[in-house]
Amino acid sequence: MSEERRQLFLVDGSGYIFRAFFALPQLNNSRGLPTNAVYGFIRMFLKLIKDQHPTHIGAIFDSPKRTFRDDLFADYKANRQETPSDLVVQIPYIYRAVDAFRIKSIVREGFEADDVIATLANQAVAMKIDSVIITADKDFMQIVGPHTRLWDPMRDKSTGTREVRERFGVEPRTLIDIQALMGDSIDNIKGVPGVGEKTATSLIQEFGSLDNLYNNLDKVEESKKIRGAKKVAGLLKEHRESAFLARKLVTIDTEVPLELTPEDFTWPGIDEKALSELLRELEFTSLLQELTPSAAVIPVRAGEEIEVTPENLATALEELKRAPRLAIHLSENAIGAALLKISGEVTTYLFDS
Repeated sequence: MSEERRQLFLVDGSGYIFRAFFALPQLNNSRGLPTNAVYGFIRMFLKLIKDQHPTHIGAIFDSPKRTFRDDLFADYKANRQETPSDLVVQIPYIYRAVDAFRIKSIVREGFEADDVIATLANQAVAMKIDSVIITADKDFMQIVGPHTRLWDPMRDKSTGTREVRERFGVEPRTLIDIQALMGDSIDNIKGVPGVGEKTATSLIQEFGSLDNLYNNLDKVEESKKIRGAKKVAGLLKEHRESAFLARKLVTIDTEVPLELTPEDFTWPGIDEKALSELLRELEFTSLLQELTPSAAVIPVRAGEEIEVTPENLATALEELKRAPRLAIHLSENAIGAALLKISGEVTTYLFDS
C-alpha cells in the first residue's frame, strides 16, 4: 500500500475577507463594531479545521503596495472602489484571528496572494505534498493538477483537473489563453471586448493556444464552430495587443522568491486562550461554545499550570475565573476543592485523585 501523501492547505486570505464581508448581512457587537467579515472568516477557518484536520496550513494575503502587474498596466484594477470603512476596521481583528488559530501568514511585497499561493503549491507538489487551495476564485483553475486542487468550504465545492476539463474542454494551463481573450472586468483587464467565456473557449479548443489562434486569423472567419466568426475575427485583429497584454496579467506567477517553504507551515493547533479572548471581545457567543470541545477534535495549546497554595488562593481564583476551560488536580491539602466555588465561567472539571 502506498504511503498517504501529506496535504498543504493554502488559504486565499484576501479573497475570503471580501467574500465574507459582502456575503453576510451587517453585524455589530454591543460597542457598534462591524463584525460580519470577521465572523465569516472565522467560520470558514473552523469548517476547514473540522472537515480537513490539516497538518500544514497557511494564510496568504495581498500586498497593499504596487505589484509587477501595476508596472505592466497602469490601469490594472483601476476600476475597483476603495475598501469600505466597515471592512477596514475589521481587518486587524481578522489578522488577530489568524494569529489565534496559530496559522502562519504571508504578505509578499510586489506580488499578489495568487502568485505566492501558486508558488507554494508547486513547491509542495515537488516535495510530494498535495496542495489544497482554499478559495472561490476561478482564476486559480489554471494551476490545478493531479496533486493540486481548489476547495471552497462555504459551498463545499472541490475543483480539480477533471472539473476543469468538463467545463472548458481543455487542460488547466490552457485556461490562461481563454482568460486572456475574455479579459477580467473585476481587475480592469480588457482582453478582447465582445469575446466572452463561450467564444473564448471555442476558439482555444479549435486553435489550441493564443499564439496559434493569431497565427491563423484568416481561418477564424471560416470556422463553423464560432458563432459570428467574421465579427469575432475582426475583434481579434483589432485587439491583438490587448489580448497578449491580458495574457501576461492573468498568468499566475509560480516562481515568487520566498524565504518560507511548505515545510514551514506545520500547524500546531489553535491558541485556545487567545482565540477565546478574541471571541469574547467580539461577542461571538455561539462560536465560543463551538471552540471549546475536547482536544481530540480540535488541537489546542497546552494551558498554563497554576499551583494553588493558601498564600495565593485569592489571586489564583481570580485568574482561573477567566479560563475558558479548567483541569483540576486535587492534592492532599484539598485546596483544589475551593475551586469548585468558581462561577459558571468554568465549563470542564477533570479530577485526578
